[in-house]
Amino acid sequence: MYLKSITIQKFGPFFEPATLILEPSITVLTGRNDTGKSALLRAIQLLYSRKAIVEDDANIDWLSENTVSWKDDPDIRCNAIFTTKNMQQYVTGSNITNETGDIELQFTMSPNMRKARVNKVIYDDRKEEGSMVLKGLPGLMAFPIEENINGLLIEEKMNQLEIELMTLAFGENAIKRIQDLNKTNFLKILKEANKKINDLLKSMLQNSNLDIVLEISRISSNPLELSISILDEYQGETPLNVRGYGVRKIISLLVALLTRKDTKKPLLILFDEPENGLHADAQHFLRIVLEGLAKNENIQVIYTTHSPSMINPMLPTHIRLLERKTVDGKATTIINNQPIEENFALVRSSLGMNPADSLLYAPITIVVEGITEVFTLPLILMKFHAHQVAGFEKVKVFLSIIHLLDGRGGEMDYWCRMAQSQGCQPIIFADGDQRKRLARPGVREKLGDIPKVLLDEGSEIEDTVSKNIYFSALRVIIKEDGITNEAFEHWLSTSSLAPQMMFSKKVDAWLAKEFPLISHDYNKPQTMAKAIEIASIEDINQAPFLELVQTIDRLLNQR
Repeated sequence: MYLKSITIQKFGPFFEPATLILEPSITVLTGRNDTGKSALLRAIQLLYSRKAIVEDDANIDWLSENTVSWKDDPDIRCNAIFTTKNMQQYVTGSNITNETGDIELQFTMSPNMRKARVNKVIYDDRKEEGSMVLKGLPGLMAFPIEENINGLLIEEKMNQLEIELMTLAFGENAIKRIQDLNKTNFLKILKEANKKINDLLKSMLQNSNLDIVLEISRISSNPLELSISILDEYQGETPLNVRGYGVRKIISLLVALLTRKDTKKPLLILFDEPENGLHADAQHFLRIVLEGLAKNENIQVIYTTHSPSMINPMLPTHIRLLERKTVDGKATTIINNQPIEENFALVRSSLGMNPADSLLYAPITIVVEGITEVFTLPLILMKFHAHQVAGFEKVKVFLSIIHLLDGRGGEMDYWCRMAQSQGCQPIIFADGDQRKRLARPGVREKLGDIPKVLLDEGSEIEDTVSKNIYFSALRVIIKEDGITNEAFEHWLSTSSLAPQMMFSKKVDAWLAKEFPLISHDYNKPQTMAKAIEIASIEDINQAPFLELVQTIDRLLNQR
């Protein structure tokens, strides 16, 4: 079960209703100071615990104009939608036969009106309303926590988290169990404890491609005076108490997660500004840890940030931007659930970044046709790399030193010149319909010797996979059995569309005509990503992508 969306109103800076749409894995909230990032996390905490607000939680403008006491106000509320694969585990009183579906929950947050009510459940395209009762919600852990692992485990100085670590390593009643052991027996139990801790860490971090190894050791003859060290990749040992605050913060996060009692229960992790006190390198490390945790089926992560190091541009659809606006004369916060247009311009502005910073340019900047290419070009290149296709051996390295820039179709020459002004080498990767425009004398002179990788005349990136694969992917996204290549071709043969119209626009027109109720679900980047996922290597036209990789390689060798 995971939180799919939450709509909040009259709470914190949210005067008007604002809806946050969440990813099943990880969602990153950013925005300027005082836009309500922390308030959103607090609202989610109150929802999960079903606790009432305090006066400071209520929107101050609403307090000044409302005629009802904030304690009795039914308008201070949130609506949440949860998606679950086990509906009956969380809701009673319904006639649900299908386990998978959505639960819509309304939570009134004022103290005297506090109530969590199931509005409806949705499954198999059906809605069921009535007297249903919520049985419970997933677990929640909020960070940062007040206590950290400090590195020295000394009986009378241990905090609660360190006591829990001792219990995790040595079992229940850890202190009583080990305090009277002789050296031989203690060292045997210590060896077992270290293995247990590191096996748990390895299991937790299996999706992060990280290897953190802890070593608990004695610092005196007293078995209740211990030290925790970190082993590096060369088996070098560094005591945790001499490491920086950032490393101890990361270890404390992992230990806190390891001490969970029920690891099979779905868990939501909230982390407010995890970058605080961390060097950029440690921020990257922590981000990878959080992204890896979120790959576990039962773990969802939401964190706020002011740091570009905590934003992964390879996961653009996971970013949410909070902004202050005036709506009907009232200041309120709105949530932009897709702030990746215009090359992260809004996100960069909210982070206080200038054009030379990391989310905009890299040594090689590939200016592409649009957002679909930004989202899917790395997926295609990595697919060829993963299948060890000749010519794609260096792709993983290349992706770490290039940036994909949305050229917004006809503005590609502008973005190329902008990249050049920052000392970057641009490459144009464009649809076939750009050939004539880029060959015009005025445009050609502006572009100079900028390399161009162009698809065949009349082709776009969607044409690089077979049509049957593309429509199979579209069926998965839209969930409509009538979406087939045959049905599309039949409709196309009777339509009046111009032959030169690009394939994806034809699909758009077909869906609008034949499937008007679901045509809005056609998400081109998502569909192409799914097509790449299900396609075999033979289903993808290799030529333009091999040319692109060879062009990157040539330019890097010239630098």
